[in-house]
Amino acid sequence: MRKQALERCKIKTKLGFEVSVCDHCNLNCVCCEHFSPIADEKYLDVEKYEKDCSRISELTGGEIDWLHLMGGEPLLHPRLNEILEISRKYFRKGHIDLVSNGILLLKQNESFWEICRKNNIVVAITQYPINLDQKSIKQKAKETGVNFRYYFIGHKTMHKKPLDTDGKQNIGENLKLCHMFNTCVQLIDGKLYTCIGIAYIKYFNKYFNKNLIVDENDIIDIYRIKTKEEMFEKLAKPVSFCKYCNIKKTDFGIRWRVSNKEISEWT
Repeated sequence: MRKQALERCKIKTKLGFEVSVCDHCNLNCVCCEHFSPIADEKYLDVEKYEKDCSRISELTGGEIDWLHLMGGEPLLHPRLNEILEISRKYFRKGHIDLVSNGILLLKQNESFWEICRKNNIVVAITQYPINLDQKSIKQKAKETGVNFRYYFIGHKTMHKKPLDTDGKQNIGENLKLCHMFNTCVQLIDGKLYTCIGIAYIKYFNKYFNKNLIVDENDIIDIYRIKTKEEMFEKLAKPVSFCKYCNIKKTDFGIRWRVSNKEISEWT
């Protein structure tokens, strides 16, 4: 079982991770897995981020397969250009996506587009059913030589993987069924989290006065591990937080809309 989990981890992650540039958002979708509608206004600490990138680069020899800069909405960050340059500085070969809802893209200055171009940052937008001038965005990217793609196309529905706030779910079964296992590893302040829910559950707990516990087995400290292989080993292990995920009742048919910030969106 452990060997299979380790091989699965290697195939799925390919040494990739996500970074929340801003935890909050200007769109706030229903059932957001990052809990952005109920998140605090929080911006990525640029100095801590550079330190963390340096550490991961040290562990991996600077070789990762992908990095997603997202949120929340990353374009809200006042120092986004620095974050883009830091990302490419430490990961010269990896595929880097800036994942946005696109609302603020046409308001970005020329330096943003130039930094994306020279650092080979892909601007990727999720195609929500909102009033967005996608034609002008694609034209701007073409004019400035910036790679553009859709992160999700026609995202008219959301899905909800409900939380079991009592923590009575079977961890082993959840691990086998979870389509997100090590596909969305989060980097936050020197720690890796194997799941979005673990990384941002603090906002759910605070807003709804709950106590879903994240313990030391749910977190990987990048300053304590010594090698890339040790990182894979830890990423492959089931985590105790999986007991809070009622994955068998995942609902993929929720119509997209702005969140009402109701607990039923996540339970």
